[in-house]
Amino acid sequence: MLYRLRHYHDAWLLRATQRRLSELDVRLWACDGGITVLSMVSTTDVHMYLLAVTSFAARCPVGRVCVLDDGSLKPRDRAMIEQRIPFVEWLDIDAFRNVRLPRGGCWERLHAQVALARHDYVIQLDADTLSTAALDEVVAAVGEERPFLLGTRQGHMIGSARAAAAWAKRELEAGDEHVQTLAETALSTLDGTGRLRYVRGCAAFSGLPPSRIDLETLYTWSSRFAEVLGGRWTEWGTEQFMSCLLISNLEDSQVLPHPKYSTCPEAPGVDHAFVHFSGYCRYRAGTYRMLSRRLIAQLEQRRDAVIGSG
Repeated sequence: MLYRLRHYHDAWLLRATQRRLSELDVRLWACDGGITVLSMVSTTDVHMYLLAVTSFAARCPVGRVCVLDDGSLKPRDRAMIEQRIPFVEWLDIDAFRNVRLPRGGCWERLHAQVALARHDYVIQLDADTLSTAALDEVVAAVGEERPFLLGTRQGHMIGSARAAAAWAKRELEAGDEHVQTLAETALSTLDGTGRLRYVRGCAAFSGLPPSRIDLETLYTWSSRFAEVLGGRWTEWGTEQFMSCLLISNLEDSQVLPHPKYSTCPEAPGVDHAFVHFSGYCRYRAGTYRMLSRRLIAQLEQRRDAVIGSG
């Protein structure tokens, strides 16, 4: 009971901090030649999303912002986003559903990223992220049109898919039955040439250069894993696995340096430039709220500012 009350209190404080951003007269404008930023947003994440995209746009030139409505956004949510990002483009989730892909579980987001990357460099940005320092590696990747992935504690470097499958098999035998682990074991079966590459990264932040993956490749790989995994291929976690697999096998793909770019670090600080605050860690030790307040204070100094004009 005490834990639940504390959690509600922390969540209330966090929402109050995020709402402060909506009171600032800070807007994003498109940069000539800037990249496309894609995010899937729900009604509960609007304030969080605005802080994520604003902090990112202050570090990396953005020319296009696409929001994939998960179906929950209300008119007031859209109005709030449009006020801060006048050039926002709305994507209908039904337009990114396909019978050869699972439904839900962020698969529509991956589908949209691949579709948009036909002509643009597309960065997938989760709403629960913060850009806290210079993103030199991201800016360089965009300039060189190199793909990138966000690393994890288990995945700092792209390597052999068969080696990843062997590691996953040991984890499975030790009792890890998560669908991502199961999918990773299937890599040994589907890697007929031995040339497949893979890293256990995180789909919260990824960069996809133009014309590097086509939709048919996405559909084909999904169908192949569905044949092997059956009904489990529809579970949450398969989209992240597929994103990591596809990007790992692109030429010159890289994993962003960890822990400079990381998910849920124990104590985010000066060594971190980009942090993904997944789930519970948004409330751990008040760190996300503290960093949010710091970023909002920086924006307050730029009152009436236009971020990303050019």
